[in-house]
Amino acid sequence: MNWARISCSSSKMMMFVVAIILLVVQDVGAITVEQRQLQALKYHIDRPFPDLTSDWGIFNLAFSQLALNGTKNKTVAAQVSAEIETYPSRFMPWRNNSVQKGCPLSGLGELPILVRMALLPQIRSILSENAIRALNTLFTAWLSPRSNSSYAAGDKSWIVLDGSENLDATRKGSLYLTALALNKSSPGQIVSFDGKTVAEHAAAWERHWMSYFQHRAIEGLGVEMGSPTYAKYALQNYINIADLSPNLRELASNYLQLWFADYAHAFLKETGVRGGVHTRVYRVASFFLP
Repeated sequence: MNWARISCSSSKMMMFVVAIILLVVQDVGAITVEQRQLQALKYHIDRPFPDLTSDWGIFNLAFSQLALNGTKNKTVAAQVSAEIETYPSRFMPWRNNSVQKGCPLSGLGELPILVRMALLPQIRSILSENAIRALNTLFTAWLSPRSNSSYAAGDKSWIVLDGSENLDATRKGSLYLTALALNKSSPGQIVSFDGKTVAEHAAAWERHWMSYFQHRAIEGLGVEMGSPTYAKYALQNYINIADLSPNLRELASNYLQLWFADYAHAFLKETGVRGGVHTRVYRVASFFLP
């Protein structure tokens, strides 16, 4: 069986990506996915995480406000749009693409949130034109000095990791989705790294992710499985591609179905505790808490 093309019903994967993906393996009663989304949005408005001393926390809060209230309340949409318009002056320049403290917008959660603002139709439609331009400024600052379209379109790009697995997924997911967002406004814009257009970069990274999902579905899903710390950071990028890519939605959704099915097998039915091997796990005291 070719797992890259497994046929499955595209059930809603509107899982809210707020920095930390909720992987809950327990009985949640009659609550629906939509109700859990609302709970997550309200939680991040009432108790922002990370806190508002970080850019990540600021973006989570802005997205939560837009998603929960912006489509129904023009005042909220205008207020959040006005804040987004200030992002380039507040969070640039980017010093590098590491996750070290003090390097704005270069961590694990910021760009996955910003691209959702720009590419989810219901959110993009309520943003001001200046807010869209501000997001595009941030996306250009990430994409232009980093994206190599020849590498992205290479036959073996899927097998070469840029850092750890979750960092690789975040960096390359962000390169694809920032190119996709910029492609909506300025497909002919030149990317400084290699002189190719934004449209060419979006196509190249799309090829990378198609190859990534197809090969990993057959040859092995990942190397950070069972990690309570790192797996979720890679996962947010897979979910973003399933939600935001017009051409890879089905493939990414099928890959996620396989990912979750494989993950579920590791849990003990009687206790809900994950068994089996773990990778990249820090066995500190909190790891053993029930």
